[in-house]
Amino acid sequence: MEAKLLEAKTLEIHYYLNDGSHAIDAKAFYACQQELVGLIDYVAKQLHVEVSVKTIALNEGGIRAWLKAEGRKQILIPVIVALVTDMLSSVPTEAIGTLVRHKVEEWIKSPELKELEHLRNEKERLILKSEIDSIKANQSKFDKQSIDTAVRSKRSNYYKHTESIDNLKAVEFIQKEEPDSSSYILKKEIPRAQFHSYLINSTELDPIETENAHIEIVAPVLKGGRAKWRGIYNQESISFSVLDPDFLDDVYTRKVSFSNGSVILCSLQEKRKINDKGEEVIFGYEVVEVYELQSNGMPQPLPPRKKKTPPPSDGPDLFSGQND
Repeated sequence: MEAKLLEAKTLEIHYYLNDGSHAIDAKAFYACQQELVGLIDYVAKQLHVEVSVKTIALNEGGIRAWLKAEGRKQILIPVIVALVTDMLSSVPTEAIGTLVRHKVEEWIKSPELKELEHLRNEKERLILKSEIDSIKANQSKFDKQSIDTAVRSKRSNYYKHTESIDNLKAVEFIQKEEPDSSSYILKKEIPRAQFHSYLINSTELDPIETENAHIEIVAPVLKGGRAKWRGIYNQESISFSVLDPDFLDDVYTRKVSFSNGSVILCSLQEKRKINDKGEEVIFGYEVVEVYELQSNGMPQPLPPRKKKTPPPSDGPDLFSGQND
């Protein structure tokens, strides 16, 4: 019997082992499964679909395992399984957003979905339309660098664990209806030689640069070294580096001084990365250029400098009313 696209909610993972073995390192195997479940959950979350994932018992023939996704939005669950299958097996350099758009478009144009639109009553058609509109609206999230990197990070973690299984020669992903189904929707095999191509060296994102950032100085660094400055930015305590060589020279040579309430007006970079949970986090701050030194809201003279003119500010004065 031919597999039904809208019923294909199971992902079969077949671990091909050398010499016909049926034994696999348990720690690495369960780490692999955990990463797969995490990837399914993450993709579903971006598409606003609640899923629960069940692990089904292993079988022989190498090592086979199954993950079955379930949830209230039954029509969208197979799409998520298909997306995860493609993410695990697509060309490593392909943009995740492009992959998602192609798969969603393929799903929307599928004959099964078109047939379903005609067979359902008016209430069911409205629910179906709502699910289709939802996935169309949310698919663009995968174009964001942070979400693209999070998916790549989870995929990288998975293949890092597969590489640690010495007797593993290939892994195969199969989207199907049930574990015992003979037919399938998708089948992709990745040989061991390709595992490493999915690994990424860094989860850092492009920094966010804020012009006219105001940082209240709590503890300046008065001599060269690796110590971080400390200050208050957006009402939070932060540690940061100063990269402006002219300003640092003025500080080290005591041409500028700081007092209680000293504030610098500067260009500030927030350094970001994706953590192990797929969340975007700030892991550092860097002051690229200092435009002005203020004390209690009043500009303080700086020694002559090359081109430290602050860019025009589009927003209101952040210090207005601060002494009210």
